[in-house]
This record gives sequence, C-alpha cells and structure tokens, in this order.
Amino acid sequence: RVVPVAVAAAAVLVTAGCTVPQVGDVGIGVDDKGDPVGYLQVCQDHIDGTTIYIDDAHTYGSWTASPAVTGPSTWSLKDPSGVWKAEDPLHKLKPRTTYTMYGWTTDSSSSAAAVDFTIEQLAAMKPGQVWTGAEVVTEDKFRQTACLRFR
Repeated sequence: RVVPVAVAAAAVLVTAGCTVPQVGDVGIGVDDKGDPVGYLQVCQDHIDGTTIYIDDAHTYGSWTASPAVTGPSTWSLKDPSGVWKAEDPLHKLKPRTTYTMYGWTTDSSSSAAAVDFTIEQLAAMKPGQVWTGAEVVTEDKFRQTACLRFR
C-alpha cells in the first residue's frame, strides 16, 4: 500500500513544477441562440488559442486567434469569426459531463486560467453573462476583475 501512495506523491511533486505562468482568464457563456461563447481576458503577454477537453485524450474543440490575443476577446465557439478560427470545430457536448476550457500559447510559454463547465450550466445562462468557474457575472464585471490577481 505504501508504494502506490509514494508513486502518487512523487507524481504530484514532479508535475507541480511543470506549469506555465497564467497571463489571463477564460470564461464561457451563450449567445442569443443559446450557443456557447468564449470569453478571454489577457492581462499580460498573449494567448494564441483555446481548447475544450474532458481529459488529455478527449478534445471537444480548439480555436486559434491570428493575431494572438493581447487583451479582451469574445467569439462564438460554434461559428467563430474575426481573429478566431476553429482548428477542431466544437463537438456535441454531452449532458452531465464537466468540460474544461483553457487558453494557451503555441510556444507553451504561458496560459490562461481554465474554466470548468457543464451544458446544464450554459442552459441556465443568458447572453452577456460569463461563467468564471466560480460565479456567473456580467461581461463587464468579467473584464473589470479578470486581471486583478495578475497585478
């Protein structure tokens, strides 16, 4: 019994130092049709894209921005436009499943804080609301408070 615990503890210690600095926050909401909308607030540096997944082996969509995002950005996850392009279009999201969306850079130099969500949470939201992973706020409040912890 000691060996599995020791292996798990060692894995935590090894992977704990492998994270990149966070330079912003990701949020999620819906548009007037109820389709998912991504929110990104970059506070330092840049973010090149976002991905939705349920574990490392199951991606449910991935989007890139060109040019990279260096401030606020909002885009449709179903039908991206402007600087956003779907590299892996949004897959059908399943009930009672927790998804994670995070922001990343192509050189793995930084990331944007992830948000966990379910489609049940999205179904309860109205356009202009942002799920931050802790609460539902207005888009304005998301923009105003996202960078406070990066100062």
